[in-house]
Amino acid sequence: FFVIENQMVPGHLGGGALALEGGKILWSVGDCTIFGFDGNYAPQSDDQTCGKILLIDSTEVGSFEIAAKGVRNSQQMSVKEGSMEVTTTRPTTTKALKSQKGIKGKKKKGQTSTNPNTLVFMDIGGVTAEEVNAVSMEDILDTSTIENFGWGRNQLDGKTREGTFYIAPGYGGELGDQPACEKRISSPEEGYIHPWIQFGRTPQDFYYGII
Repeated sequence: FFVIENQMVPGHLGGGALALEGGKILWSVGDCTIFGFDGNYAPQSDDQTCGKILLIDSTEVGSFEIAAKGVRNSQQMSVKEGSMEVTTTRPTTTKALKSQKGIKGKKKKGQTSTNPNTLVFMDIGGVTAEEVNAVSMEDILDTSTIENFGWGRNQLDGKTREGTFYIAPGYGGELGDQPACEKRISSPEEGYIHPWIQFGRTPQDFYYGII
């Protein structure tokens, strides 16, 4: 169900999965676009599943919620046990709960979580930054708030974030330098989680979009 054995089309269609207690599953869905684009709007849209981490209830057919958004092609989910400080800047405004039923939920203010269990996953980048992201299990399972890792074009400001950079819309199917990096993000932004670990490219690498 979670693995495409023979992918017949290019693109980011699926990723990591993690089984939890009580029949729950965390499953990462790719941004559903091909390389070269910035993911378009779907990864930032709360009513679409592309570019998301879904919390699936395997005990109920068709039951899932959106636990996080703004991921590109995330892989290799795991839970790190033991204390680990993870800084999160969560939105302070109310928005739709990420379930199919459209219920609304409360938001939490920016906080630093020291929950003993932390979800860690890699998110394969385009041509600007590779990410290793971390978020407390308490936050990822709190489905009254959608954790946002930044990938995809945000409808409010029109910006796409890859790591700690803003990137251009790009040109689909072009290898090497698309979507290009536009600007470094100077400080953490409210409502977005920056990478726990990030590494980029050098001009000698084939895939290099920093200008």
